[in-house]
Amino acid sequence: MPAVLKFPSEVNILKKEWYNNWYKLRTYFMAFILVDMPLQVMFVLSYLIGSFLLSGQILEWIRLSKVFLVMFLSSVIASSMGIFFGTIVNPINGTFLGAIMLALMLVVAGFLILFNHMSATMYLLSYISYISYAISALVQAIYINRGTIPCPEDVEYCPYSVSVEFLKEMGMDKTNFWGDIAFLFLNIIALRIISFCTLKTPYQEYNGLKCYM
Repeated sequence: MPAVLKFPSEVNILKKEWYNNWYKLRTYFMAFILVDMPLQVMFVLSYLIGSFLLSGQILEWIRLSKVFLVMFLSSVIASSMGIFFGTIVNPINGTFLGAIMLALMLVVAGFLILFNHMSATMYLLSYISYISYAISALVQAIYINRGTIPCPEDVEYCPYSVSVEFLKEMGMDKTNFWGDIAFLFLNIIALRIISFCTLKTPYQEYNGLKCYM
C-alpha cells in the first residue's frame, strides 16, 4: 500500500528536482528501495516471532531462518508490485488493481484449494502465482524432515502427525525449497526492473529526449 501511494504523491516534486539535475532517477529509485528494506525486515520479524510462539512451532534456527527468508521475499515482492502499480496508475486504481491481483494469485496458490484438488487449468495458473511458491517454500521449511509430530493427549487420532503425510496431502511433497526461493528472487528482480522502466517512461516524455539511467 505505501508503495502504491508514494510515487503519485511525489511525482510533481520528483519531476522538478530531476529536471534540475539534482539527482538521477536511478538514485531516487535505489534510495526508495534501501529505505524500504529495514521496514520490511522489522515487520517480518515481528510477525514471525509472534506466529512461531503462538502456534507452538519447533524453535530451530534453520527453520526460523528459512521461514524468515520466505516471508521477507514475499513482502518485498508485494512491495515491488505496489511500486509497479504506483508508477502506472493513480492511487485509487493502483489499490484496486493490487487487491485484485493478490486475490487472483491467492485462489491458485494451493491454500484455498489444494494442488491435489485443482483442475488442470488452475494448476497451470498456479505456476505464475508467487504466493503458491511462497506457501510451498513455507510449508517445506516448517515440515520437511520434522519426523513425527506429537499428538495432544485429548485427541485419539492425528492424521497429520507424520509430516510426510501432511506434505502429500498439500501436494507439496515433491517441491524443492530452494527452487521456490529462486523463483521468488527472480520475481523481485523482474518486478524491480519493470517498475524502474515504467517510472522512467514519463520522464522521457517530460524531457523530450531519451532518459539516461
